[in-house]
Amino acid sequence: MQREVTRTTLAVLSIGALIGASFWIMRPFLVALIWATMIVVATWPVLLLLQRRLGGRRAFAIVVMTIAMLLVFVLPFWVAISTLAEYSDEVGSFTKSLRHVTIPPPPEFLDRS
Repeated sequence: MQREVTRTTLAVLSIGALIGASFWIMRPFLVALIWATMIVVATWPVLLLLQRRLGGRRAFAIVVMTIAMLLVFVLPFWVAISTLAEYSDEVGSFTKSLRHVTIPPPPEFLDRS
């Protein structure tokens, strides 16, 4: 009886340590994993609808959804980054000119209250 309690306790502690170590290793990736899970859950009905429209071919529906997700998520960032890179000189001069900007005083009607 005592041996079973010890064995069970050590097994539970070992499993807990493995779970804790796994979360510690995965900690840098948890935010991305949560976002990916939310995107998959939100687009799952669209995938099933697309699969039905493509005659039940899951692989082709996954390829279409992957391309669509790349267009929706990656393409805007790509365009934004390339635009910033193209106009980096103007962005740099604009940020340097912000040092000399002063905030004007509030309007007089605010002072009269």
